[in-house]
Amino acid sequence: LGNWGEGGATLLAQGSTIVQIVIALVLVGLSLSIAYMGISNIRSARDTGAVAADGGKPSDD
Repeated sequence: LGNWGEGGATLLAQGSTIVQIVIALVLVGLSLSIAYMGISNIRSARDTGAVAADGGKPSDD
């Protein structure tokens, strides 16, 4: 995970690396969750049936 220098890894440097890894994992999880929600919305929109322009029931407007 990089060059720690001659003194080796300090506690602060190790903590910083751990925080960065946790943030990266959270961001990956959020992006996967958003992608899953988008795919679910697309699937549910496609499964609603025919729209009025395709022979569905006309609206009351």
